[in-house]
Amino acid sequence: MAISRRITAAALLASTLSIQAAAVDVEIPVSAATSDIESDWASVYYGKTPLLLGNDGTAATGGWLAWDLNSASPLNQVHAETPGRRTKLVTTIHGRDDNKKPTGLAVSISQPDSVLRAWELPDFDEVKSARSTVLGDWSALCSWKSPSGHDYVYLFGKKEAKVFLVRKDKDEDDYEDAKFVEIQTFPLSVEASGCATSPSLGKMFVSADDDKDVYVFDLVESTAAPAISKIGEAEDDVTGVAVYVSATTGVDYLLVAMEDTVAVYGPPFDFIGNLKLVGQEDIEIQGLAVYQGSTSKYPSGVLAYAIESDDVTGFGVSSLDGAIQELGLEGNTKYDPSLECKKSSPICSSCSNNGFCAQNGKGIECSCFAGWQGKTCNTYTCEDNCSGNGQCVGPNQCKCKTGWGGLHCSFVVVQPVAETDANGGDGDDPAIWISPSDRSQSRIITTTKSEQGAGLGVFDLSGKLLQTIPAGEPNNVDVIYNFQAGPRKIDLAYAACRADDTLCLFEITPNGTLTPIPGGSQPTPPDYEVYGSCTYRSPTTQKQYLFVNAKSAQYLQYELGATANGTLTTTLLAGGKGTSEEASFKLVPLERILGAEVVKQLGLMEEVDSDWDPRA
Repeated sequence: MAISRRITAAALLASTLSIQAAAVDVEIPVSAATSDIESDWASVYYGKTPLLLGNDGTAATGGWLAWDLNSASPLNQVHAETPGRRTKLVTTIHGRDDNKKPTGLAVSISQPDSVLRAWELPDFDEVKSARSTVLGDWSALCSWKSPSGHDYVYLFGKKEAKVFLVRKDKDEDDYEDAKFVEIQTFPLSVEASGCATSPSLGKMFVSADDDKDVYVFDLVESTAAPAISKIGEAEDDVTGVAVYVSATTGVDYLLVAMEDTVAVYGPPFDFIGNLKLVGQEDIEIQGLAVYQGSTSKYPSGVLAYAIESDDVTGFGVSSLDGAIQELGLEGNTKYDPSLECKKSSPICSSCSNNGFCAQNGKGIECSCFAGWQGKTCNTYTCEDNCSGNGQCVGPNQCKCKTGWGGLHCSFVVVQPVAETDANGGDGDDPAIWISPSDRSQSRIITTTKSEQGAGLGVFDLSGKLLQTIPAGEPNNVDVIYNFQAGPRKIDLAYAACRADDTLCLFEITPNGTLTPIPGGSQPTPPDYEVYGSCTYRSPTTQKQYLFVNAKSAQYLQYELGATANGTLTTTLLAGGKGTSEEASFKLVPLERILGAEVVKQLGLMEEVDSDWDPRA
């Protein structure tokens, strides 16, 4: 019998998530899987050949791929949009052409250049007119077909979400000239990790990163920010959400993934039971999706997901045959996500087709899309007037003056005088070691945090690669000068290593090369997952401290020491329990922290924002 997992609920549609007396637990095996791939997010496409789409998060070869969902394991790969498109996200949009044949789009945003792109399905031709730069660190992506037949894309990131209309200029049944039109940006209280739409309810469900909460808001064609409410708290961290659409309007089932179990809820959002994945050891899934159609291998459809287990790291599918019946769900293998109601469109010519139209008793009132203004939304505008450093040439489109860059011309462009040789896959914040004897012999120390080639690299000031040294997926690297290690004073390179959640330290020799040192791998508490790191030396006591933070927003402070023979040691403050305010404190999950010794401050930096806390 599988372990019951449930959401303790708040109000939703004047109902509650509650547990039924006759809750059912159903074991479902992993029916098929892809070859190994760095996976995060699954999506499906309802075409003549049903497809599973998933991301490839590998730095060097990343992008998104598509597999024949109905093929045998390992699933038959039919397309790869790689390399150079490394992403965490891909979703699908469904439509029909003039001959009523399935068409649609695959939508993804690449991490290297933050460009939102679309490809026609089922042929995988890129729609180049759709390319849109959307800067940010994005963590969830979903589409919604409104009752009026318009397609929308919701892009979720760190504490914000953006909404885009998929505009088809020439032929309403053809996506070949589609463009993304930004509607609005609205705030979120969390970083989303999953999303799913309920067509008949007109709801978007959202899960939070490293959290047990599930949220919901109404799907409405509007420029007003939606009211977001928490519907419940799961027993474990939620790793994905999906919706199974029944044949009855208003009867959709919410699926909530938690490690190796998917909890199922039915109207009025009562707990029905669990789908427990079996057949492999140590299964963990995320990025949930459902294909409801009937295939020769899967008459009742499949559950699709990103999977990591002892057997595979990639994407998997599980047959819903029998599970639908055992859970007592209203099966619906005739579900067609391309169908639309074709109600009257709220986008009209009276608002220059750049806003939503509404009757207010005196005529039509316009709510303009992002980047448009005026009574009839006929004048484009740019955020902060391009910061005074450029010309507004379109809705939120700036042409920057020479020497300025960014979407809103808000930062000075600095041209590089040298670039390092290519090394490894995914790199991050480097450090510069200044040679005490000859500054021209200083070194650039970089990280490779991807699994492939993980470690540190050492370059001279012209960018020539001099050395690589293995390390466990280090993220940020910092330099420590003149540390007393037994009888010697040495320089050190310090990084938090994600592969084994340790504090990694290497000695920097007088000629600038890195070498292992006794005590160079220091543990963190059990179940602590390292993220960012920094160093700080107290100008008062000369004690050397190491800081490390986790995505959970938990920060740890260690004192770095050494034995008489020079072996490095670390001490978690307050007796190593990590419970005092000095040793362990919570702020917000940040990408980078930095010790500023001169001003006695700790810098806390996110990829989007920054803050300072004089805690050091």
